[in-house]
Amino acid sequence: MTQVCESLEEAHEKGLIHRDVKPANIYICRSGVQCDFVKVLDFGLVLHRGPLSSDVMLTPPEHVHVQPDPPSLHSTGDLPREFDALILACLEKSPDHRPANAREVARLLRAVPVSDAWDAERAVARWAEHLPEG
Repeated sequence: MTQVCESLEEAHEKGLIHRDVKPANIYICRSGVQCDFVKVLDFGLVLHRGPLSSDVMLTPPEHVHVQPDPPSLHSTGDLPREFDALILACLEKSPDHRPANAREVARLLRAVPVSDAWDAERAVARWAEHLPEG
């Protein structure tokens, strides 16, 4: 997810606002020898502005009157409370209560404690197991 944030941050620096970030628009692939390289796709609904600043007003989130459930409510596994808090902060109705930008979301993601972190070694093993060279 931090790679998604980095991609969005790069777009924001170029004045592009994606406006349709969802799982179907996130592609995980191999790039050269790097496994789990993330690409953010489908900039079809992109909003083009100058470099993004905190005073830019964006389209409010869908279903703005419904308080979202924390992800842990729908998870079969244990999710850290910090992850729930981050996701709910991203979905806040008031822009003043949301993280300021993609860089801030990435920083908060890195602070979420994980008991079994995914790393490059595990990614290489998974790619070798599921998509062998041939």
